[in-house]
Amino acid sequence: MLLHPNNTIFCRDTDAVITAPRDVTDTLSSLCREADQRFELLKDAQVRHIKEYNEKFAKRKIGNPEKHRYLPHIVVVIMNLLICLNPKNN
Repeated sequence: MLLHPNNTIFCRDTDAVITAPRDVTDTLSSLCREADQRFELLKDAQVRHIKEYNEKFAKRKIGNPEKHRYLPHIVVVIMNLLICLNPKNN
């Protein structure tokens, strides 16, 4: 995912690029909620890393399986963070 609030895009896959400043802040908020949920899942599975969690999940060695899910890695690149944080852009 590429968060790039000033609309200058040098990327072949523009579907994965978020350029509107309001959308950037909404996306970051969603990612923070996802991170909190993932932290709870890792804690519940008693592991510290996504790789360990996914291995345990695949082997069905996590209690309460209906609560758990496979966790892909999420990569976020933020271009021009100051533009994202500027309140007049929201």
